[in-house]
Amino acid sequence: MSSGTFDFAPLLPAGSPAPAAKWTGLANYSFVGGNNDPDQVPVEGLIEAVNAVLRREGKTLATYGLASGPQGYLPLREFLAKKLERDAGIETAADEILIVSGSLQALDLVNAMLPQAPRHHAEIHLYHPDRAEPDRHDPARVPPRRTPEPFPTIRCADL
Repeated sequence: MSSGTFDFAPLLPAGSPAPAAKWTGLANYSFVGGNNDPDQVPVEGLIEAVNAVLRREGKTLATYGLASGPQGYLPLREFLAKKLERDAGIETAADEILIVSGSLQALDLVNAMLPQAPRHHAEIHLYHPDRAEPDRHDPARVPPRRTPEPFPTIRCADL
C-alpha cells in the first residue's frame, strides 16, 4: 500500500474560498492570541501547580465539571465570592456565580438574558465574525458599531 496525498478539491462545494496560506511560524512580535514571552513562562512553578492539583483533584478528573456541577469549579466560585466581598464589598454566595468557558460565551449569555435592554451596544471587534451572532436573540436590537481602528477605545459613557 502506498501512501500519497488525497485531493479534497473535488469534494468541496462550488464557490468555496481559496485555501489559507501555509503557516510559516510565529511572527517576531505578535500581540494576538495570548502569546507570552517564552523566557517569562514559569515552567517549574506550573509543574508544581499541576502536580498539586492532580493530587488534590485527580480522582474527579473524569467527572464532568470536576464534580462541582454545571456552574463551574466550586473552589473557584468560593474564592471569587470571598474576593468580591473583600475587595468590592459585594456579598454573594458561590451558588450565585457562574463560570463560563470564555468571554464570547459570557457575552452571548448577557445578550440572551437582557433582551429588553433599551440600548445595548457592542463593538464589532468583540466578536469573531465567523462564530458570533450578537443580535440573534433580538434582531431589533441596535447593531454593533463598526469602528475604523482595529482596537478601539471603549468608554462606558459611549455605550
